[in-house]
Amino acid sequence: MTIAKAESRNSYLRFTVLENLSPGDMPSLGRIKTGLVKRISRSLLEKYPNLFTADYEKNKQLVNRMVMSDSKKLKDQIAGYVTHLVRLQSQKTSRE
Repeated sequence: MTIAKAESRNSYLRFTVLENLSPGDMPSLGRIKTGLVKRISRSLLEKYPNLFTADYEKNKQLVNRMVMSDSKKLKDQIAGYVTHLVRLQSQKTSRE
């Protein structure tokens, strides 16, 4: 696995390529990727389509029980995106 690490020097970025890192050696970036949030949210909606509602707080409790992660921020973002998708689905059905 190849990972690029950016270091700032004055007015430009210098990239250092770190090769052959194991997953435990990967640098901690501290950011949650939106692709991860969207992928988990969509898979939860596919598995449990009638469980989630347009209420964020209820979805937040459901996600806390379903997702095994120590990150509260990740779970909250998943719950928010699930709520967004449920609202979009309800808008589509009301238009038809």
